Amino acid sequence: MSKSFELKVPLKIILGGEYAVVDLVTPGIGCAIDRYAITRVEPAEKFEFTAVNLGGRKISRTVQQVIDIDGWQEVFDLPREFWNAMIPANLFFGVLRSKGLLTKGVSISLDTSAAFNESSGQKLGLGSSAAQIVATFKSLAGFYSKDAKAFDQFVFVGCFITSFITSDFNSSGIDVAICLREGVVVCDPKTKSGFLGAKSEEDLHAAMATYSAWQMPMNDNVYFPVCFLGESVNSEERVARYKTFAFENPEIAERFAKSSAAAVRALRIALGTGRDADLQNAAGKCRDALAFLDKETDLGIETPEANRFREIAKSFGLEGKTSGSGGGDIAIAMTFDKARAEKFVEELWKEGFYAFVARPSNQIEGKKRKKPF
Repeated sequence: MSKSFELKVPLKIILGGEYAVVDLVTPGIGCAIDRYAITRVEPAEKFEFTAVNLGGRKISRTVQQVIDIDGWQEVFDLPREFWNAMIPANLFFGVLRSKGLLTKGVSISLDTSAAFNESSGQKLGLGSSAAQIVATFKSLAGFYSKDAKAFDQFVFVGCFITSFITSDFNSSGIDVAICLREGVVVCDPKTKSGFLGAKSEEDLHAAMATYSAWQMPMNDNVYFPVCFLGESVNSEERVARYKTFAFENPEIAERFAKSSAAAVRALRIALGTGRDADLQNAAGKCRDALAFLDKETDLGIETPEANRFREIAKSFGLEGKTSGSGGGDIAIAMTFDKARAEKFVEELWKEGFYAFVARPSNQIEGKKRKKPF
């Protein structure tokens, strides 16, 4: 057990494959970026947890206080950040308790400020929920073991189970995979049941291979202008609506899935070429797939704000697209030209948008892109 353990876990953006990847039959691709959730674990008299973010809330609770919560209203009043860390902590403590290793209390603090708009306090849609889950599991593994990798399989399984449960199973798990592997992740699976139904270590490793990290050539000099569109949406609810639509309209869903898969394949190649023309062409295909889905459904992916973002992007020779299942909360562009990315972001600020240039997480640098952890 360490005296204290601090860990930072990168947030993410989805580059392509939104919605289609959810049923785990069509590929998606995402990237860890240089914004981080930070967690710290220290010895304490009790088991206690503190969540801090820029949503205007700082909250502390002991485990016993959570147990003693009286009524559902108090449960709903607690921020989601709290539950995204408390559930993993309780799972981890349960394993330690069964092994007789849980003898003293610990204090867990989690800071997700980087996932919020500094001005308005609104959540940006950068995968903070997944980062919170991963940060809690991995920091506890590091705190309780000199060899944190001894917990690798438990951390992997625990993170995905927690993510599936907290999203009502409206998740592909790609957010968690990006945060776990701190890199570029391609989710190219066969079926979700392969993971949830794993009955042996061999099955588990096969399921883990679903989320292939660091096996894709990528030019690290890529820049991602990210823009908050001002609409905070419930991504789980929106994904649930998409899944209902896909079930009721299989032919349209199949057309969307095929176009999305082709776009992701083009994007995987473009990210490795270093040529901006290839990158813009691939990003445009990703956007076209989403535009087709939006035209056929009432998901509201192509909002007026998103269309304005695309217009401004076009003026800089860039293709803009929404990012992630939220659809309306953030939009991104991609370029290998740093100056163009910075000037584009400056223009977005002049238009009244909150924007910044993201880079692949600096934790990617120097890592061997072969093993899952």
